[in-house]
Amino acid sequence: MKKSLPVSEELLNAFVDNEIEAEEQERILLLEATNPDVKQAICELRRLKSQIRAARPVEIDDSKISIRSSHKSLNWYAAASILVAITLIVAIFNPVRNDDVFTYSNKSTYSDTSLLLAAVKKEKDLNLVLQLNSADANSMSHTLDLIRSILTVAEHYNNRIDIEVIASGPGLKLLLSGNLEYANRIQKLSNQYSNLVFLACQKTMQRMSKHTPSKLELLKEVKLVSSGPLWAKQRRQQGWAYVRI
Repeated sequence: MKKSLPVSEELLNAFVDNEIEAEEQERILLLEATNPDVKQAICELRRLKSQIRAARPVEIDDSKISIRSSHKSLNWYAAASILVAITLIVAIFNPVRNDDVFTYSNKSTYSDTSLLLAAVKKEKDLNLVLQLNSADANSMSHTLDLIRSILTVAEHYNNRIDIEVIASGPGLKLLLSGNLEYANRIQKLSNQYSNLVFLACQKTMQRMSKHTPSKLELLKEVKLVSSGPLWAKQRRQQGWAYVRI
């Protein structure tokens, strides 16, 4: 039997698509942090939307599409729809146990999001550094979701937390200007939380610039550090909690 959730499927869809008002977003973030069933449902919705995006065919010139190719396209869409439906059914009745979005290194302070959010609820003062090394779209989007969840939970429990997000290697893509989806979210988070700082690795910038014809530009909310990994190491030595994404 499908589990009953304290929030509608329509609202969860809007949340995953980042299309709801701030007040509703705060409520769902709290539910995601405290309710395993809501967390599972959000995880499955993200997984399905990612599969659908990956399955979209490449656009081609309409003038070159024959009646036969149109039928093939319809068949393809039907097959894709069936596949997504089957995946959803399997996901609902056979949920993945290890459903955390992120992969954490063995040296991380927290091994999963549940432990991290539990600490955010408990600790009155916590310093946290998140190091992003992945350019995967889901990882970048969910990094921002995690930041929002941490800050929302800390605020709800009247706890103080300082967060530094360090992007290095491929993860630097998150902080580059030009991507409105990420840029808008980072701007909103930075404007709302003075205890949140985004940092970019200068060494990565220099290395990427050698292989990029156009000039790389960071978002205005981002600060530069000479070396992302070195900065993270220093923060850990200073007693900051650490998560590598």
